[in-house]
Amino acid sequence: MYDSYFLGHEDRDLVVSDEYADHVYPSGGVIRATVVVDGLAAGTWTLDRSRATPIINVDPFETLDACVEGGIEVEVSSIGRFYDLDIDLELGT
Repeated sequence: MYDSYFLGHEDRDLVVSDEYADHVYPSGGVIRATVVVDGLAAGTWTLDRSRATPIINVDPFETLDACVEGGIEVEVSSIGRFYDLDIDLELGT
């Protein structure tokens, strides 16, 4: 979540549009896990490990095209391999 990409910019407009800044930077120095498309924040995500099969919930800021959704599926698979778990994906609209 504390990716230097989101920490290292004085002007955050370079990485997060103003209308979604509160989603990525809610308050208190917190930076949410963020989906990045072409260098710009496109949504946030969480990993819920409380279920029998963990699930990654993606909350996109706007509708994502099929290519981006496919990339997210690949990343979820990679996270599953890292944790040695099957992980489901829930992609919001």
